[in-house]
Amino acid sequence: MKNQFFLTKQILVSNFRRVSFPYKLNFCLTYKCNSKCLSCDIWKIKSVNELRTDEIRKFFKYSNKFSWIDVTGGEVFLRKDIVEIADIILQSCKDLYHLHIPTNSIVTQLTVDKIKEILKLSPKPNKFTITLSIDGPPEHHDHIRGVDNNFSSVMKAFNELRKYENKNFKIFFGFTLSGLNSGKFNETVSAVKKEFPEVHYEDFHMNIAHTSGHYYNNSNFEIGMKDKEDKFIKEVEEFRLRKKNILNPINNLENKYLTLAKEYIKSGITPIDCKSLSSSVFLDPYGNVFPCSIWDKKIGNIKDFEYDLIKLLEQQKVHELRQTISEKKCPNCWTPCEAYQSILASLFRFK
Repeated sequence: MKNQFFLTKQILVSNFRRVSFPYKLNFCLTYKCNSKCLSCDIWKIKSVNELRTDEIRKFFKYSNKFSWIDVTGGEVFLRKDIVEIADIILQSCKDLYHLHIPTNSIVTQLTVDKIKEILKLSPKPNKFTITLSIDGPPEHHDHIRGVDNNFSSVMKAFNELRKYENKNFKIFFGFTLSGLNSGKFNETVSAVKKEFPEVHYEDFHMNIAHTSGHYYNNSNFEIGMKDKEDKFIKEVEEFRLRKKNILNPINNLENKYLTLAKEYIKSGITPIDCKSLSSSVFLDPYGNVFPCSIWDKKIGNIKDFEYDLIKLLEQQKVHELRQTISEKKCPNCWTPCEAYQSILASLFRFK
């Protein structure tokens, strides 16, 4: 309850002024990946010299005021020390309310075993969420991901992990909408329901595909929305209307995300004031800090600032970058990693 109150306070403060410390961290733990996605080239990065466990421990010793942490990749569960890293986060960040990890579920049993180990850690976060990536019905998903039987491995992971779901541990399916799978969302849900009839639309999240030079390594890609805006908007709206229980805080947040996604698809402009580099930052596997997962404007490396994020963010250029973001002179995006906290900082807009 204390951690939820702290996050709520940070969100309310962000509606009126910049918070003193980013309450959300988007931490790309590794670029190593066993997928070969058509929409992302992370898997082509020959990633070496990623932050060691002891370096991650130093970072969270000095930078530990986060309420919400997304640990992403690459494929997070390819890090042999993922359980130790999760323990470092949980022990260091006393205000942590939400820990989220996505997975492609390819190495199914390894993934399940590591998640079960994380669930045993103490203290536990108030909310621990796993997102199983799924981008289409069986053959289509496997084609996009470049791995045979990947859809089947996602189903196996869900079947194992759902035994452990409770009010604090939730599993969702994550669908990234792009030109590669436009028109396939309902078919994807039906394919999952064929395996698990109890699954419904509330168990899915949708986000919009993006390009990024420093993260997805796909800045030369065409994600397929150009000249097809109406088709994408129709699919987003259809899913939004199926998420019935908007009294649920998560559903309500996604409802606002999808509502504004339609504006973004039309204009390509971030639809509200972005809180990147204010409410959130992006940390890559080597210790480099960026405003977000999309803008390749490197701010500095935590190693050069004694692993102290506050010292890094005190640079004059950070203030200038915040101004650039507020003027929407950055690349503009609408990815949930950044959009959710921007929505939460615009609560009075939605009254």
